Amino acid sequence: MPEDELLRDLVKLGGTSPELLEDLDLMRTFLPAIRADFALSETYVYKSEDPLQCPITAFGGDADKEVKHEEIALWRNQTSKQFSQRSFHGGHFYLETNRRELTGIIAKILAMHAIYSGMDGGN
Repeated sequence: MPEDELLRDLVKLGGTSPELLEDLDLMRTFLPAIRADFALSETYVYKSEDPLQCPITAFGGDADKEVKHEEIALWRNQTSKQFSQRSFHGGHFYLETNRRELTGIIAKILAMHAIYSGMDGGN
């Protein structure tokens, strides 16, 4: 996609600071990586496999226009163990504005899983 269209898409997503978007020389440094990220997302093809044997917690933004709540819920099909889903206030880059809460929740989940794994011999 042309550079100006890619920059407009980045503005719509809301995860790039306006100062960075305005600095075209600096943006051109990051554009190859951003293009690669977009290409990966656009060309990914899901391949069905057996569910994982571990719990999954899926996170998302309640105002994300790119990834819907229902799409996040599909992670439920990727595990034979416990599944939980958590929404945070915000759009596609909810993790930037909810970093402290999100990392705290992840730490609690990992600690709980470590305790549980120790109790059942790691199964």
